[in-house]
This record gives sequence, structure tokens and C-alpha cells, in this order.
Amino acid sequence: ARHGFGKLTNGPVEDGALMRVVALFGYVRETNYGRHFEVRTTVNPTNLAYTGLGLQAHTDNPYRDPVPSIQVLYCLESSAAGGENMVVDGFRAAERLRDENREWFDVLTRHCARFEYAGEAGVVLRSRRPMIELAPDGELIAVRFNNRSAAAITDVPFDEMETYYAAYRRFG
Repeated sequence: ARHGFGKLTNGPVEDGALMRVVALFGYVRETNYGRHFEVRTTVNPTNLAYTGLGLQAHTDNPYRDPVPSIQVLYCLESSAAGGENMVVDGFRAAERLRDENREWFDVLTRHCARFEYAGEAGVVLRSRRPMIELAPDGELIAVRFNNRSAAAITDVPFDEMETYYAAYRRFG
């Protein structure tokens, strides 16, 4: 996809349809949820994904290492109101931050952020990577941003903390 995402419409809705569609993209990585993750609105949700609430812009699964290279959201039927989605170009947001304030961009590339998820059955997932990750040659290769799974910021020296938080607020 030219813009980092694609949208397919009028796909099949019968059982197994999702796996036939994702097989077109390659290998499906198994997670703690299995080969796919079914989202339904529930009465007492344990995860915001199970609600009809709209979510702020975020990167899914930043606590996984490696993070998914492709994520497919496949809506078979939507009977609940709400749950609107948005798509944000995280790479463009990082480039824009670099253009606006190089110091803020650099601090988010220099220091690791920590992301954590504690799920059912004792599942705990953690990663420690920069919010904006660069390859050794300076190429932008990854963006991670998720307020809900961000852990304590412990990798930033005290004298850079104010700059880091300013950059974090602007980036988000």
C-alpha cells in the first residue's frame, strides 16, 4: 500500500474467511491469542478493544518484540455503535517532529521507552525500544506510541527528562 495501510471491502464473512485473506500476505505469527484475535463488545471488558469506545491514536502491540509487521483488522459484522477507528501515519508524524524540533526528535530516538501488557492466564509482554527507531544509517524503521501500555520512563537521564516529556507530548 502506498500510504502504509490498505482497505479491502466486501470480503467474505463465513467462518475461516479471515485466515484465507491473511494467507495472501504470508505467514501468520501466533500470539498469546492464537492465530487470530476476535474482538466483540462485552459487558465487563478487560481490554478497551472489547468496548464501543473510540481510541486515541496509538501503535498496536508495542509491547511485542518484534511488533507485528502487518496487522489485519477484519470486520465481519458490526452491530454495536461506536468504536470508530482512525489511521495515523506514524512515520510522517516522526518526520514532522524532526522538521519542527530536531532536539525532540533526537531524544525520542536516543532513549528507550518501555511498554508492558499483563493479560489473562498470567501473560506478561514487555519491550524496551525507542519510540522512534532509526537504523544505524539513520533511516527511520519503526514508530511505537501507546499511552495505555507505556510503562514508567526509566531510561532517560534526569537532565534530559524535561525535553523527553515535551517531545513525548508533542509526538502524541
